[in-house]
Parts: sequence; structure tokens; C-alpha cells
Amino acid sequence: MADKTVFTRIIDGELPCAKVYEDDQVFAFMSREAIRPGHALVIPKDPVPDFFDLGDDVIVNIMRVAKQLAKAIESEFHPRRVGLVVAGFDVPHAHLHVIPMHEYHDITSKNILEDAIQETSMDELEANAARLRKAFLA
Repeated sequence: MADKTVFTRIIDGELPCAKVYEDDQVFAFMSREAIRPGHALVIPKDPVPDFFDLGDDVIVNIMRVAKQLAKAIESEFHPRRVGLVVAGFDVPHAHLHVIPMHEYHDITSKNILEDAIQETSMDELEANAARLRKAFLA
């Protein structure tokens, strides 16, 4: 069996996360390396490395969850926009970043891939996840 990805270990409960949503296909949780408070990830439970190798039904479900999550982020964090990014260089497990944006450069490669990202404490992640779960279900 291939090594588990960090995301598979999160789904399996081996690593801590601040979960926002889960169903039989997808899992959404707060990013530990958030660009802005409220930055979340939506991942498939199947550890497919390339986003565009996922089945259409899974991509549609990821986007459905991302849309609901974006609405929750808007109501709780009041960004100017909510951006979506599929990058996929950091973890070999397809994932979608759902990012509160106050300016365009919040989602440029410098912020996504370089040192502008700061690790967020689990306490803050849990608090943000609780806010989003409440708004997500509304």
C-alpha cells in the first residue's frame, strides 16, 4: 500500500484538524497555513493526486461544498471576495483552497506558495471552524 498523504491522515483522524464539513465523498477543514482567517480546504476522501483526474460527480460535490463554504466565509469573515485555488504542488492529494480575499494578491503565487502564509494555532482554527459550521448549516 502506498504511503498515506497528510490529508488522508487527517481524514482518518491520525492528525488533528478543525473540521467544517464531511460527507461520503469530501472533507472540508481549516487550513493550518491560512492566508487569511477563514481559509479552508475542500478535499476528496479518495487520495487522487490531480484534481482533474477526479470523477465529475466528486468535482461537482467539491464545488457544491465550496459554494456553501464561501457563503459561510462571507457571512462570518466579511471579505471583499472569496477565491478558489487549485494548485496541488504541496500535497499529492487533490484539494481546493477556499480563501477569504481582501485584495487580489491574497491568491497570487507569492501568498499561496511562499512565506506570506503563517501557521495558525489549533485554538484559532477550531474557533473559525465553529463559526463556519454554524453559518454553513444556516
